[in-house]
Amino acid sequence: MVPSRNSSSSARWGSRRLCASSTQGRWIRGSETIALGIQLGATLVLMDERDGRNRARRQGLRSMGVVGVLLLAKERGLIPEVRPRLDALHGKAGFWLSDPVYRQALASAGEQR
Repeated sequence: MVPSRNSSSSARWGSRRLCASSTQGRWIRGSETIALGIQLGATLVLMDERDGRNRARRQGLRSMGVVGVLLLAKERGLIPEVRPRLDALHGKAGFWLSDPVYRQALASAGEQR
């Protein structure tokens, strides 16, 4: 899905209220995501940057990154495997993930070799 210009959205995922936002067709980061999460009354914000996740926690928001979303999707039976999606994110989208985090994600998904 391509974000629309200056859009923000809020949704429910189970008992969690989520927020995602974009501006000028680009996903926003850090402080803007946290501010929007607070404004929308979200209990969970989606972000990957460690500093942003720490700031969100200090503001009382839970955060989840791409790896967490993939693990939850596998747990709920929405995807069969995490590994090919992580590999595609790295190889095709340039998503950086440290080796220890990659291995931990695969172990959590029961996909270590």
